[in-house]
Amino acid sequence: EHWIEDYEMGNVTEFEDTIDQILKDIMPLYEQLHAYVRGRLCSKYQNRFDCDGPIPTHILGNMWAQTWHDRLDDVIPYPDTPLVNITDVLIKKQFSIHQMFTTAESFFTSIGLYPM
Repeated sequence: EHWIEDYEMGNVTEFEDTIDQILKDIMPLYEQLHAYVRGRLCSKYQNRFDCDGPIPTHILGNMWAQTWHDRLDDVIPYPDTPLVNITDVLIKKQFSIHQMFTTAESFFTSIGLYPM
């Protein structure tokens, strides 16, 4: 309870209910992402793990499978398409630091977060 008392939601049960609802809301997206990554990794590591089950954690990059960034080259949707260098784009558009800040703040408030 002490760890979550900073989340000003009234009580622990309300906080846990909110987290449960968030997880429920994002689960379909997570399941689709997981299935996509599993399919791509099954193609790369044929016959190394059950392609209908969980992805083995060691294949994802660390023992807890917390981050999947080590597998980006294996699962990126369009591997032959160059990634956009956002710095070059911002320089070309002459974006100021203030514009970056206000654009970010506008995005955050548009998804229900507090202004920065």
